Amino acid sequence: MEFLKKVGEVILMNIAILGFLLLAPVIYLTLPFILIVAGPNGKHNGLAFIYMLLGPFAASAWTIITRMMSRYRRITADGTPYERSLKGVGIACVWMVVGFVVSAAAEFLFLLVWRVPRSGDATEWTLWFAVAPLVTFSPVLLGLLGWAWRKPVLPL
Repeated sequence: MEFLKKVGEVILMNIAILGFLLLAPVIYLTLPFILIVAGPNGKHNGLAFIYMLLGPFAASAWTIITRMMSRYRRITADGTPYERSLKGVGIACVWMVVGFVVSAAAEFLFLLVWRVPRSGDATEWTLWFAVAPLVTFSPVLLGLLGWAWRKPVLPL
């Protein structure tokens, strides 16, 4: 019975992690501002720490999703079916690592240039949390920008 309880805990934990990773962009774009409105004179250092700590994980998940969707669309553009392969798994793993490393490096540089606000000023926190998602999800944004750059807007 204890074994089944542990299996259930592992399953629920994986569902929670997957839910966070899929909803991370929405959470990162809304939760800080809701908390700033709820406590405008408070310090949000704990939220900023968690935000920066979990950011690269969410960015790597979204990098792998967007890059592999782009790969799928590129391979199937001429009508050939997509075939799963070990090469595709390797490419996905590389994109995941690239997304994590680029996001962590961007966050490190962001924190060197623009430190976490020390005061309880809501304007400083709002500006900081407005820029932070762009930094955290920079590998995803760069990948989408590269995809848009290669794809012609108007067919000629």
